[in-house]
Amino acid sequence: MTCLDLFCQFIGKCLQIQRDKCDEMVSCCVISMVMAMLENIQDISSVVPGIIEMYNGEIAQGVETKEFRLMLLQGYMMCLWYDVTSALQALESSGKTAWLLEEVFKIVTELTEDFEVKRFMLGLSSILVPADMPLTVQNNYATIIRVLVYLSQRSVEILEK
Repeated sequence: MTCLDLFCQFIGKCLQIQRDKCDEMVSCCVISMVMAMLENIQDISSVVPGIIEMYNGEIAQGVETKEFRLMLLQGYMMCLWYDVTSALQALESSGKTAWLLEEVFKIVTELTEDFEVKRFMLGLSSILVPADMPLTVQNNYATIIRVLVYLSQRSVEILEK
């Protein structure tokens, strides 16, 4: 078993503990650890589908707080940024691509931190690069572009505070 495997098991266990304790704030910290891994470690594309599956599991269990929903969406965005092909394949195979885009489009107006805006911009812009996009993404190109423009404006507003 590799260190990466152990880390993924640790993440899964932490998410289970959160569910048992009904404390989504703990899960926000867990998602932050996963994003830190994606932002700083190379050659771990093999775990992206598993991370997407973990996030999907959390959504399926039900998300009660806006903070946890926002953190999960940032997590999805960082998976897209890290390895767009693996992330989109995992999202498509689970039937979550349309759901994710809809959730992102709904929440972007509520972003208040520059790091949130940047993660959404990285994730959304990464899906515009590959040629073989799922039909769901192709059908939402115009909205994605509008959201990216909004996010860039929002980033400036946040920085000016």
